[in-house]
Amino acid sequence: MNHAEGGVGVEGDKGKKILVMENDKSVAEGLKTILEEEGYEVDLALSGRSAMDTLREKGVDLLVADLRLPDMDGMEVIREVKEKRPSTKVIVITAYPSVFSAVDAMKLGVSDYLPKPFREDDFKTAVSKAFRKGKEGGLEQGPDKAEPRRSPWDMEDDDLSPGDPSRPRILVMEDEQSLAEGLKMVLSEQGYRVSLADAGLRALGTLTGRDYDLLLMDLRLPDMDGMEVLRLIKETKPEIEVIVMTGYASVVSAVESMRLGALDYLLKPFTEDELKTAVEKALKGKKEAVPEKKSPRP
Repeated sequence: MNHAEGGVGVEGDKGKKILVMENDKSVAEGLKTILEEEGYEVDLALSGRSAMDTLREKGVDLLVADLRLPDMDGMEVIREVKEKRPSTKVIVITAYPSVFSAVDAMKLGVSDYLPKPFREDDFKTAVSKAFRKGKEGGLEQGPDKAEPRRSPWDMEDDDLSPGDPSRPRILVMEDEQSLAEGLKMVLSEQGYRVSLADAGLRALGTLTGRDYDLLLMDLRLPDMDGMEVLRLIKETKPEIEVIVMTGYASVVSAVESMRLGALDYLLKPFTEDELKTAVEKALKGKKEAVPEKKSPRP
């Protein structure tokens, strides 16, 4: 790792406590040196149990966590940290990156996922962003909007399948017609009201013209980048839950999708049961997030 001149840390972050959980001592010492030069207080843990002991004895602001440890799975440590100390930021570092572990980590609330080897600047930027996200609120919650923002792609949608008006409304953004129709059939059989959009602009217009509970979206579209669609949707309609589905999965797109606000990331081809489970979880989480209205007292 080359030491770059000038740190990327924010002055207000100086003195933040960081625990580096890394079983390779030379890597751990290198990361500690980099972080201490940025003004952070750093402890090292060369095993999962050592990290757990440190976390129980004293709280830290950030955990830098390797996933491969000599005594336990690093994901177990992250899960316990997020359950017992949810305010603790986490950055994953791993020499064995995979789409599945990246998605699992982001679902747990990890701030970033860095495949090894990474550049010193990338590491310092990830640490700085992790602390900045906490101050700015990140993508976890957007401000209430008095009125939905109208956009140049606004259009009406007449592809809504019939059904009980009280049932959740889902938009499937998929340009492959046979797959889109198959997804619509499966979801309609579950009682959901389903619309189809075969392009990004069509999906954006549909979402602007009508309220939906869930967007099931492909990343490869004929007219625009699916990641850009996801970003625009989360800016204009942050209350809509999003599940990404792709036949071109990568760690980079998985992490970026989850960072932008996607709830899940499905690899094609997926089974009908995997689809149903992901949709049920997304809609259940959305329902639980909306407080029930109390009936007025007589």
